[in-house]
Amino acid sequence: MDIADQRHIPYDFSLTMATGELRHADAKSTSGPFSTRLYLSTAEVRHALGSGVPYDIYRLYNVTEEAAEMRVARDVKARLQAVMDSLANVPAGVNVDSLSFEPDYFDFEPAEIQIALPADE
Repeated sequence: MDIADQRHIPYDFSLTMATGELRHADAKSTSGPFSTRLYLSTAEVRHALGSGVPYDIYRLYNVTEEAAEMRVARDVKARLQAVMDSLANVPAGVNVDSLSFEPDYFDFEPAEIQIALPADE
């Protein structure tokens, strides 16, 4: 795929699992704690709802130059559908370009993955 085309893709990674299943992953990071709100564009939400490919959110938090923690919310389509349904009656002339979410809105797996970056040599 051409790099110019990649700018318009509403996810960060395309993953092929060991089972052969294709998934789309969106990485949302913050230097703050897990509870820091995360943002999704309406393009990301529309893609999650309409692509037919499971859409996962990889939440990286407490990010520093040396380390980060990560939790994953898998296939967030159902949670996002409820949001889009509620936006169906936005008045003419109003555009919703992005949405902010408390991470607890999604069903993040409880496992915290510790990520350590190698020291520069």
